[in-house]
Formats: sequence, C-alpha cells, structure tokens
Amino acid sequence: MNDDGHEVWVISWLPGQATGFHDHGGSAGAFAVVWGTLMERRVAGATTTGQVLAKPVRAGGSRAFGPRYIHDVRNAAASAVAVSVHAYSPPLPAMTRYDLTPGGLVKRDTEGAAAW
Repeated sequence: MNDDGHEVWVISWLPGQATGFHDHGGSAGAFAVVWGTLMERRVAGATTTGQVLAKPVRAGGSRAFGPRYIHDVRNAAASAVAVSVHAYSPPLPAMTRYDLTPGGLVKRDTEGAAAW
C-alpha cells in the first residue's frame, strides 16, 4: 500500500533470507513481526564504526526507527518461515546498501524504488 504520506510492505522471509545492511532513503519507519522471529543487526556507536548488535524480534514484537537508521534484518531460522509488516513515512524514495568491513560500514550502492 502506498499513498502520499505512507507506504506499507508485507514481507515473507525464507530461512536464511536477509536484507543486508541498508538505510531507508531518509524515511522513518517501523516493522512488526507477525509470524516467526527475525534478527535485527545494527552498528552501535557512530554511523560507520562500532560494535554490531543483534537483537531478535519475535512474533508480536516491533522496532521503530528514524530517517538515518541503518540495519540488517534477517530470518536466522534454519527451517522456519517468518512474516513481517513494514511501514515507512514518507514512502521510500531509495535505499542505500552498505557492506560491513573490519573498518565499519562502507556505502556500496543506492537503489531507487523501481528496483523493488
């Protein structure tokens, strides 16, 4: 669903499926897990360096984030599917992908909405 102010995604996650580290192009957002468990990873401290923190988000749990938030979301289960609902405001204009290196997060590329 998409209107001028919001965008909502429903995502199904196969075992092992992950987003990789990414931002949300300046949009704020939130996600809630409907079924299964997702693992959210983020880099604590500065935007590009620091300790990687991983926190499970189980069915019924949610996370909210601001417009400069960078994270990786994954279904770490070996054999279970997960389902989540994501909401963004304003609708996502783009997402920048990052690689996690020993020196921290490094920008890889930016995808426009047409890529999804």
